[in-house]
Amino acid sequence: MNITKNGSSVVIQFSKNSKSNYLREIFLRSIGECLNGTMGFRTDSTFHKCYFHAHSLSFLSTSSLKYDNVLQMITSLAKQQTYLHKTGNCGFYGLLYDEILVIDNSIYVCLDINLVQEMDDSSENIIFRSPFDKHKGRLGFYAPEILNIETLPSSVSYKVFHSSLAGLVIYCLFGKHIFENREEKEEEEVESILNPIKYTKLYWFLLRLTSKDIEERNFILI
Repeated sequence: MNITKNGSSVVIQFSKNSKSNYLREIFLRSIGECLNGTMGFRTDSTFHKCYFHAHSLSFLSTSSLKYDNVLQMITSLAKQQTYLHKTGNCGFYGLLYDEILVIDNSIYVCLDINLVQEMDDSSENIIFRSPFDKHKGRLGFYAPEILNIETLPSSVSYKVFHSSLAGLVIYCLFGKHIFENREEKEEEEVESILNPIKYTKLYWFLLRLTSKDIEERNFILI
């Protein structure tokens, strides 16, 4: 992947070997969905490039995000995942800290197309038919169900994304990796990490998304 910016004009180019034409199209359009169809977003005819306008671009830095910025990130990444899920019957199985692009300090998109997998006909489960990298990245956030895959083919609930998002958010807020060394922290440890935001809507949201029971990881932020 390559990003170029000339004035306010931005071009993101993806490898010609990355995924099928169909998945590339859905993935690029998911970026456009996060931009709300504005900023002059368009793609090339082969879906290897997308174009839009932005005042500023950056990637997540090691400094922590503020509460309001984290809420913006949740909204953006959820919108991207929802588009992939509802429109393309696919979705992210994990998230990488180093692959989150920040546009105009308010829009957050994941640029790693290789983290996208197709779902089954029920649209409830992500399917893994061939080897994939579940240890990718310096700071990767993968649900326990992903880390525990030992055989192929395998399938896991689409809600593994919810765990990944929670892990990323917690790291951005507090610098704590709840899946560090590929081991999931106990619920009591997560509650202790979240203590500074206790009883806020984000506190309850993150507790739900880090539940041991994947069926309880419902995306409710109110």
